[in-house]
Amino acid sequence: MNENEQLQNEELSLLGLLKILLAKIKILILVLLCGGLLGGAIGFATSYNVYYWGTNMEFYVNPVRPDKEEDMDLTGGSTYGVYGAYGKNVMDNIVRLLNSESFGELLILNGDVLPETGKWVDPLNEKEVALGLDDKIVAARADYNVALEKQDDYLAANAEKSEAYNIYNAALKKLNPLWLKHFNADEVANSTFNEEEYLRLKEVLKDEYLDEAYSEMKSAENAYISAKDAAAEAKEIYLAAAKTAEEKITVALNAWRKTASYQELLLIILDSVEFSYVQDKKDLDNAVDLARSFIYVELSVLGEDNQPFAEDLLARVQSELPKYVCEKMIIPDGYTSTSCTQITTITDISLINEGYILKQSIKFALLVAAIAVVVACVVVIFLDRSDKRVRDYDLVARQLNVPLLGVIPSIGEEEVNAQNESEQRNKEV
Repeated sequence: MNENEQLQNEELSLLGLLKILLAKIKILILVLLCGGLLGGAIGFATSYNVYYWGTNMEFYVNPVRPDKEEDMDLTGGSTYGVYGAYGKNVMDNIVRLLNSESFGELLILNGDVLPETGKWVDPLNEKEVALGLDDKIVAARADYNVALEKQDDYLAANAEKSEAYNIYNAALKKLNPLWLKHFNADEVANSTFNEEEYLRLKEVLKDEYLDEAYSEMKSAENAYISAKDAAAEAKEIYLAAAKTAEEKITVALNAWRKTASYQELLLIILDSVEFSYVQDKKDLDNAVDLARSFIYVELSVLGEDNQPFAEDLLARVQSELPKYVCEKMIIPDGYTSTSCTQITTITDISLINEGYILKQSIKFALLVAAIAVVVACVVVIFLDRSDKRVRDYDLVARQLNVPLLGVIPSIGEEEVNAQNESEQRNKEV
């Protein structure tokens, strides 16, 4: 390193930079205050009237064995199977489903197959009105109600078939034990027993009671066959009605999903509810080592007047999440079903960002003030280094390696004023 480079480094030393900044300390303080005020104003403007209503919940998810005595609770229902039974991939999948648009749509429907009519058409969008959404929903709902009626008919017919079969078996039990010894009840139910076999038994048994029992059994058998045919016919009618209703429901839902109102509400719900299987996001790195039996729900709804909406959304999550998880969760080998139970008892909706305006204002004030001071320091140093005037005569002599013969003295403003006053006094004298 030559002497010139060394001198330049000395000139750009930290001490030199500090001297430059201290010379402009008043300007820097002013910039700091202005930056703080500007940042505070920005923070206040961005956080003013920002309210978040929400709460947190936990659900315990577990595979169960209702056929095991040790897995029955006091009410006779299924209880917990094993803690941490699900792997990371399983929990990843169920949480991804809960955070998906499909579950968000279920929350909008809230247990129904179709939305309410008359509220999903955006009055500002005439194209949506032209879709005839209300008509599609009304028609689909009518066919769905018909399918439900047909399903009820089928279930009733199936119940009658079961009752007829019970009566038929009861009639069989009234027959002579010898008959039951030679002919299995299941075989009789499958119509393998015929009149020829009956006459043979009657000849052997010589029992008048056999006629009455046989007549009762045949009557019950005919009733069972009739009920069985009626149930099969009712099932076919129900399946046909269900298929028609499903097709119309699909058309209505597809039209509904195109509306701006649906898309806006779905986006609000997806932004307001978050599901996870780890309590803290920092635990994601250690998720492999965690027992996975919990689903955590974080609900946060934006808007000063949206507390009722947050409470309604909370009720929908509490209603729909357990059913959805039990339906979608993979059941491990050796278990028969899935249990999903809310274990959080206090889930009241409350304001979750108190002091948010003050915090945001302080944060932005500090951030903008720091940026402003840094920029000001860079500008001050740049302007100072851009000034080509000679400020150190000894430094010039060392750099040029020549002796300094003399300098032109600089006369400050105060000295000039003092000189002018002195000359004025001399003239007066």
